[in-house]
Amino acid sequence: FFFFFFLVVSAGIGVTVFVTSCNKLDLTLLYITTTSTFFNKKADFDGGLFAAYSSMQDLWMVNSATSFGGKNGWGSFWVTTMVASDDAEFNTSQNNSQADVQDVDALNLRANNRFIFTVYAETYEGINRANIVLEAVNNGKNNLTDAEKKAVVAEAKFIRGFFHFLAAQMWKTAPLVTETAKTLQQTYKNSDPTALLQASLDDFKAAAIDLPASWDASNTGRATKWTARAYEGKVN
Repeated sequence: FFFFFFLVVSAGIGVTVFVTSCNKLDLTLLYITTTSTFFNKKADFDGGLFAAYSSMQDLWMVNSATSFGGKNGWGSFWVTTMVASDDAEFNTSQNNSQADVQDVDALNLRANNRFIFTVYAETYEGINRANIVLEAVNNGKNNLTDAEKKAVVAEAKFIRGFFHFLAAQMWKTAPLVTETAKTLQQTYKNSDPTALLQASLDDFKAAAIDLPASWDASNTGRATKWTARAYEGKVN
């Protein structure tokens, strides 16, 4: 009886502590977070930039958010670059039957190929996320200093330049998107390849001015001034 009583009392105390602790939390529910309620402080802008960076990571890693036909495009960048070239071949010795990979290996580049779809979706997801950050910098309600605003703009422009450069390499006449869509029905026309490359070059040049020369260990992987200069050289 004592043991049972102890368990009941302990559980009750646990629930009380949990409820009391929860009442001290000051969090905005994710489903009601919008650009009008989010971009207020530096940490918010870092979060927006990290979201844009994650679109780069998702080119190589698993991402079901941009799946085509219910199948995610895991390793989509490897498929659309390495397998499409002579650097790698589709392995048929293990009874693999992924037609989408075989099609890319044979250069049958179909519009409904989930790997091609994923690269395209991630490219424009990254561009959109960078544009969201760029438009939020001057929202009139954040507490960023002028120096912080310049740094945020530089990093967002680098990311946008990276994806526009990728779009130019992959599709040549892909759309040039320099602002967020205002409606779900908004569409974009194909762009001239020269315009895509020029937009990338402009973003890389602007980014190189205000990006830091280096980051501390906790920020390894973020673009630096020299990353931007290197990509400027690539575009040229």
